[in-house]
Amino acid sequence: MSGLIDATGIVKERIANTMKTDVPGFTFVNAFKKSEHEDDRFLFVVLALNERTGDYAVWQTYNATTNSLNHGVYGIRGLGDAISVCKEACNYC
Repeated sequence: MSGLIDATGIVKERIANTMKTDVPGFTFVNAFKKSEHEDDRFLFVVLALNERTGDYAVWQTYNATTNSLNHGVYGIRGLGDAISVCKEACNYC
């Protein structure tokens, strides 16, 4: 996804597992680094699909230290729009 830096596989797996318990009804799609700054190495942006509606959601901050999803944007109609929200949430795009 152009301009976005993917999170590592371990981080993605942890986010997917968190979503299964904390945000039922959403399927993990991808996660991206929120920033390239060293102090932000534990922050990510998360993209997910609402299984019921087919809309996308973006959590603008996933904190890997606290294992928490924050600042959700819901009801995004298309993948392109969801990617735009992800890019807006990242500090390097």
